[in-house]
Amino acid sequence: MYGGTIDKRVVFSSHPVIVVDCAAVVGSFQTTLEAENFVRGAARFEALIFRHSGQEWVRFPFREPSLLLGPSNADSPLFG
Repeated sequence: MYGGTIDKRVVFSSHPVIVVDCAAVVGSFQTTLEAENFVRGAARFEALIFRHSGQEWVRFPFREPSLLLGPSNADSPLFG
């Protein structure tokens, strides 16, 4: 079991990699590659990937921000 906080909320998962979209965990995976394929295949443009560092969830930078989608929401709260 993996647990930690994202934006002051406690998040638990049975896998070390999770995908968060629209303030909800939408998938959990064994590898970041599986998570990347899920995000790209589902066309989830706002989704973020987090990996567990042993104590906390850490954002995994898997793509460059798109200028076509507008300003980045990387610093905005996920669970607003």
